[in-house]
Amino acid sequence: MSPIARKGRTRWWRYALVAVLAAVTAACAAYAVYSVSPSSSADGAGEAPNAVSAEPGAAIVAFLGDEHTASGSDEDDTTWPAQVAKANGWTLVDLSTAHAGYATRPDGDDCSSDFCPSILDRVPEAVASGASVVIIAAGTADADADPDVVRDDMTATYAALAAGLPGVTIVAVGPAGTDQADPVALAADGVLRAAADAADVEYVSLLAPPALESDQIDKSGTLNKTGQDAIAQAVLKALAP
Repeated sequence: MSPIARKGRTRWWRYALVAVLAAVTAACAAYAVYSVSPSSSADGAGEAPNAVSAEPGAAIVAFLGDEHTASGSDEDDTTWPAQVAKANGWTLVDLSTAHAGYATRPDGDDCSSDFCPSILDRVPEAVASGASVVIIAAGTADADADPDVVRDDMTATYAALAAGLPGVTIVAVGPAGTDQADPVALAADGVLRAAADAADVEYVSLLAPPALESDQIDKSGTLNKTGQDAIAQAVLKALAP
């Protein structure tokens, strides 16, 4: 799936700036691959993963997302990104950042690190990983941001990934919820889907129809194991040939 419908109000210089940054990062880190699973969102918001070697011959999948995407530990294979990677025999590169959106960076209350990036900010790391698949899971962090800025940054994210990783498969995953999903999540789902469709990027909605049942997610949005399993199955279904 090749994004890049340069439509709407997206500014051309965003493409150029991010694409150049991605290319420079890739050149500087051509032999580096980032470690499987960062620390949990509570302790590791904004922490960059360590560099390790990928399994010989294994394809790499990079995840860009928020605290609901981040893996709990290097040994934790219950999170849905880890399940998706394991099911396909991929090396997982988890670049998720707690409370991050396409345009939104975690604030000081959510991120104590010097590195508190948005999803767009982490694109150069995804490019440096050499991933053949990039899965972007965004929630509602951008709910209060200017919709035009969010759309610009989404399109710039897709464009930079395609420029830095020719032939990459990009999959966008929307926010998760039950059939009682709140209006903010539903609105975010619509915005994310529209932007993905405009860029010819595969979009997986977890709200229409709902991927979760009420006993699989708590009021804070934390998924239990059956909730992780449900999202993994929804994404694996979308990735199936």
